[in-house]
Amino acid sequence: MRQCAAFATSKFSARNAKKMYAVNFVREFEQLVDLLAAESAARLGAQDLLFVHWHAEHSDFARFNHARLRQAGTVTRRRADFRLIREQRVALFQVNLSGEGSADREQLVTALVTLTQAINGAPIDPYLLVQTEPSQSYDAGSLEAIDIDEAIGVIGQNASGHDLVGAFMAGPMAQGLWSNNGARHYFERSSWSLDYSIYARSNGQAALRDKAVKETVAGQQWQPQQISDSITNALKKLPVLYRPPMTLPPGEYRALLSPAAMAELLSMLSWGGFSARAELTGQSPLSKFRSGQLRFSRQVHLLEDLVRTPAPRFQSDGFLRPLTTTLIEAGEPRQMFCSPSTAREFSRPANGAGSEEGPLALSLAEGSLQQAQALELLDQGIDISNLWYLNFSDRSHARITGMTRFATLWVEAGQWIAPITPMRFDDSLDNLLGTELQSLGASAQWIADLSSYDWRVSGGTSTPSALVRKMRFTL
Repeated sequence: MRQCAAFATSKFSARNAKKMYAVNFVREFEQLVDLLAAESAARLGAQDLLFVHWHAEHSDFARFNHARLRQAGTVTRRRADFRLIREQRVALFQVNLSGEGSADREQLVTALVTLTQAINGAPIDPYLLVQTEPSQSYDAGSLEAIDIDEAIGVIGQNASGHDLVGAFMAGPMAQGLWSNNGARHYFERSSWSLDYSIYARSNGQAALRDKAVKETVAGQQWQPQQISDSITNALKKLPVLYRPPMTLPPGEYRALLSPAAMAELLSMLSWGGFSARAELTGQSPLSKFRSGQLRFSRQVHLLEDLVRTPAPRFQSDGFLRPLTTTLIEAGEPRQMFCSPSTAREFSRPANGAGSEEGPLALSLAEGSLQQAQALELLDQGIDISNLWYLNFSDRSHARITGMTRFATLWVEAGQWIAPITPMRFDDSLDNLLGTELQSLGASAQWIADLSSYDWRVSGGTSTPSALVRKMRFTL
């Protein structure tokens, strides 16, 4: 991250890119800041504190079936979330913006007038804590535009003749934070992702139910070879899906978990496992690990790494989180995320966490398992491409349940034999990432967070595959 003594040095920082997007979010945020400074000075009292958290995205979407483009579109959005603070009272207001200064000024004035009218009736928040020291940051990577037509061509060419169904998303995402007490932060990244399935088809060309290979590929820079490699590898599994499926009895089986499956398991750790509030109130799934009653394998080294997988460091209260946070070191739980409200309530130091107190960018360290040898070392067991519908079956013991689904294959003598009908697992993390963890993959894959219900989001999980000696299946 490049710290700016004068934020204006960030202007037009991406001029050298080969092809730029039509929007310039840096310039829009600077114009917004100028408007906010002028209007807040004119309309707020000397003791009023205003925080404005700004979001923006310019996203291209393309949807496919039968490896052909079926729908395409572009979404450009901007939103500002206002928080006016006066004597421990907080009033909130949200506006959608156009990026045009004159039109947005009216929206800002409306927001400020509404907030000043509502603030005295707002309840007192006894746990309110905000950053009162001025701070600035600027973090924007390459903003070179991704050619959506090229992406469509690469997908169609590599999957031609197959029933590929999926969605491609690409474009820049930006966030900014401004306050009238000196906070000024900016973050922007451009990324792309392809989330897809390739279905097996019957003689009548109808897709066979649940007979598909499901994969995700994503990147921060446009590298069409990643899509080519991903589809090529997915097609290697497709012939196996035409073989008669096996139904395994419940029991314990050796298992090879793909990076996508591992990302699902790690996401459950993020559900309160690194939250200071969850630990202090007895709701953390890692409490028994912190007390030494349960243990992870010494192979497990887990970080939040905002360098490897960029995400905004700042949060809406103005606090900055570290670039890296050690969560598990050689199997031992270390740091936790502490939001300002938790810090205020429990007299703990805040460390830049948001109210959810979870990681934005998990990174599990690689091991020694070479991909080319993974099936051979599995020998006999289950090759798991994806896990679905995960939940805690016993939170206090970090026990998780979920389902297998697409391209879960039975392996014998290191060779794929047949697809397996969907199964339910129920196992604890001290087994899967502890006593039964044989080895971790030697290379990691970035599993992007594909959420787009409200906004596309940055961050995600970087993780290798994992070979486990025993995984417990109940149905």
